[in-house]
Amino acid sequence: MIRAIFLAAALALPLSARAEIDITPVSTPSGLTAWLVQEPDIPFVALDLVFLGGTVLDSDAKSGAVTLMTALLEEGAGDMNAQA
Repeated sequence: MIRAIFLAAALALPLSARAEIDITPVSTPSGLTAWLVQEPDIPFVALDLVFLGGTVLDSDAKSGAVTLMTALLEEGAGDMNAQA
């Protein structure tokens, strides 16, 4: 029971400590927009990229090309695994 209380407190503490996040929009001369969030208490860099791509860009004649490429990158092909 005591472990459950400590676990609940440990999980709730980071959520309550989060007061306000300062988000700074950053734009490049070519029009690319990014959002910069700095938190000096966290000793790592996280990067999340979102862009138009994937199967949306497949032409009707080559439907499934991106799905095949992704499967080959994730699982490999023939004698090669994904790392090879």
